[in-house]
Amino acid sequence: MEREELLMIAQRYARQNNKDTVRRAGERDGYAYFHVFSQETCGHKLGLQQFIRISNKGDITNILPIQEIMWAIKQEIELNKL
Repeated sequence: MEREELLMIAQRYARQNNKDTVRRAGERDGYAYFHVFSQETCGHKLGLQQFIRISNKGDITNILPIQEIMWAIKQEIELNKL
């Protein structure tokens, strides 16, 4: 699946879950990772951030293991120059 298609899937997921922002957070083991959040919550400490991973088939999985979330956060920072 192309990057644009994966991004569109992530954006659709975000809208369905009342989120308005999607950022790329890397690719690993055949999955594309995305950070999904509401822009109004930026700068607030609201607990664990929501990251999803999307397979090349378009299957979406929420990321729960903290090690995987920490990896995705580091990748998001690098990719988006945050």
